[in-house]
Amino acid sequence: TPAAVSVFDVSTTAVTKISTDSGTQDYNVAPMACDFNRTGRLVLLWGRRDQHAGTLVGEIMISRSVDEGTSWSTPEVLLPAISGKDRRDTTPTAFGNMVLVAATVFDGWGTDDNCYTEIHRSYDAVTFTEIGTAQPSNATVGTMLGYNRAVFNGAMQLLADGTLVCGGFESNSRQNSGQVFYRSVCWRSADNGATWSVVEIYPPTFGDDTNRATILRNPNETCIITDPDDGTTLVAFSRVSGGNGWTGDNGLGSELRRFESADGGLTWDAGAAVEFARWGQALPYVQILPDGRWVLPHRNSTLNH
Repeated sequence: TPAAVSVFDVSTTAVTKISTDSGTQDYNVAPMACDFNRTGRLVLLWGRRDQHAGTLVGEIMISRSVDEGTSWSTPEVLLPAISGKDRRDTTPTAFGNMVLVAATVFDGWGTDDNCYTEIHRSYDAVTFTEIGTAQPSNATVGTMLGYNRAVFNGAMQLLADGTLVCGGFESNSRQNSGQVFYRSVCWRSADNGATWSVVEIYPPTFGDDTNRATILRNPNETCIITDPDDGTTLVAFSRVSGGNGWTGDNGLGSELRRFESADGGLTWDAGAAVEFARWGQALPYVQILPDGRWVLPHRNSTLNH
């Protein structure tokens, strides 16, 4: 491990149980928290849905803490399930006394589903109102069908000109050759979250763009943060999985890559791998501590960090 990178050992950290599931037909997934109004009042959101098989019906749960996470309120349903659709991963971001929530909605489940992201706003972390959506671009890749899934990851960033940006990915679920392909992207909104445009950060790499079985690299989960050193440079961390789909296969594993943008997310550099000397990295979520250290929690295929 390079000297500039350290691993936080949380094995002895006290654990507070917030929510449990039956372990049979439902489960809790993808928890994300934010500090409402910077007062130690935390808002925690996560998805709760039935078993990952067949038709999924998901809802978004919420719990709150007023003591910096020591204790939590009884979980409540924030966004209820929608008939025939699946509410899944969700991302909350606090801007002072305002919370913006991006909630992914899958319209159906299977070989030809579509996915969009709802944007909800609250000024009290209790009542949330939907204010907009991010729709997939359906941009095509070579001779293949276009991206029809729009997913947000990590916290939103508010730029000096009022533009909102957020990392995420687009993917294709229309099963050409039985495979799914992804690209890491930056979502941008100039109208306070009502509508969103998409900028590609890192595309999939194909050995043969007519044969999806030869995909070499598949970028997806992406988080973005503003570099505090200059207040303008955006830094993105993206998972790039090896092989054909969401998981790392074909012996390629997966890696985390770091990208920079100097123009508010309109263009991005080629990026470089973050040297953790491990394979299987996923679900990055970058934060910056008050002392200036960067913290990058992520999942590893054999060990969580």
